[in-house]
Amino acid sequence: MDGDKHVSLADAVAVFKILSGMDAGAGFSANGDVNGDGKIGLPEIQYIFQILTGLREPGAEEFTYNDIVQHTFYILEEDFGCRYDLEFLDQNTVKVSQGSESFNLTYSLTNGNIIVPDPAGGSADSFFRLQARHEDYLSVLAEFGGGPFEPEDGLWTGTSLITDLSLLNNSAEALKDLVVDQGLWGSTVTEDGRIIHPLVTIQGSWWIENNIFYFAYPDEDTGCVDYKALKLENNILYRQTDAPHTIMTRWYFDPSEVPTTGYLLNGFWAAYHTEGGGAEGGPDYISLTQSGNNITGSWVCGDSITITGSVTDGNIALSWTEISGNTVSLTGTISGSQMQGTWTDTGAGSGTWRAEKINEPVCETIKPTVISTAPANGETGVGRDLDWISVTFSEPMRTDRSVSTTGSWPVDGSENRYWSDNGTVYHFSRTNAGTLLPANTTLSVILNPTDYAPGFKDMSGNSLDTYTFTFTTGN
Repeated sequence: MDGDKHVSLADAVAVFKILSGMDAGAGFSANGDVNGDGKIGLPEIQYIFQILTGLREPGAEEFTYNDIVQHTFYILEEDFGCRYDLEFLDQNTVKVSQGSESFNLTYSLTNGNIIVPDPAGGSADSFFRLQARHEDYLSVLAEFGGGPFEPEDGLWTGTSLITDLSLLNNSAEALKDLVVDQGLWGSTVTEDGRIIHPLVTIQGSWWIENNIFYFAYPDEDTGCVDYKALKLENNILYRQTDAPHTIMTRWYFDPSEVPTTGYLLNGFWAAYHTEGGGAEGGPDYISLTQSGNNITGSWVCGDSITITGSVTDGNIALSWTEISGNTVSLTGTISGSQMQGTWTDTGAGSGTWRAEKINEPVCETIKPTVISTAPANGETGVGRDLDWISVTFSEPMRTDRSVSTTGSWPVDGSENRYWSDNGTVYHFSRTNAGTLLPANTTLSVILNPTDYAPGFKDMSGNSLDTYTFTFTTGN
């Protein structure tokens, strides 16, 4: 207050002079308005004595009303990449928006921190502390209090409603073991701390503290972090829907400054691809979850294959290892609810891909079948100069394959092979093409043999059941 850039009793004296209608002195500066109300008064006195008594560190970053009133902040949670907006309408009301939903809450500015009381009147208050100011955003520590524990009728596991919990002896560890063993409300909790929802693996976490079982994961609809807690008392199950937690957030000043990556990735995507300039195949369904720049996910409606990757400034990279052992790598860009780029396969495939955000996958579960083969199953007198076999399927297929043979039709992956343009007919040769097959010999061909990973699958990932056909050569 006195212009020496240090907080001391002289500053308090200057404020008291102003409150008494006296002249504060030649060195007085009005830049000491700590709460942005355009006045010098009791809030400044409180601020000065908090510093002098050690309750506040000098120079600590703070919110002021000038910072927030009539401002909208565009927020990205750093833990889970969730986006929501805060619009401070006045010195009492803040409008919270997440996606298409919005609501107003009452807030207060206390000691330079924003406090949003629990709307239900409980203890789940939100507390926002300003950590640092940057050119494009504010770095904020957000602390959320826990709501009340409320009794539950029982515990819904993956199979049933368990109402008799006496065997758990009020133990959070035993409660965790039950959830790990039988699932939780249609989901599964694994020993390594993940929360697995139906059709999609979400990289959540769980822990036990003070005999309370906590778990956290991104909400499937919004991508925002969802915390819950369970405890047992007197063999009664209690659930706390708003568990206390702390996250770091960035409060951006302009919506264009919010990274276009993050919250947009969380959820289901329908993916399409081409290979070697052929027709587009798909959709295949994937689920993605982003934490910071890192991406995890899985294929749905088919094999449970884990996807990993990253996203930076709208550039995305994804990869996974197929059951065959081949690694598929995708690179491209994301803009809104659309992604596109190119892909390569260590098995020598390559092409283009695109994906679009969807609410929920529609999984087709009908298995493909073999319509016909050439030579036909059981055919005799087949020419010994035959170099190609063809298999026609009931629907378009993925390009992977799994074949074994007996007799003198050797295949090892190096033989010539190709798919029809519509993906329903697979043609393959033999490694000794150009030589005569042995006379009067029965040859067997097995598609998706039981000792191989299934390669023949339709576009939804449904595997062809093992199929065997034979033919016999002539003289």
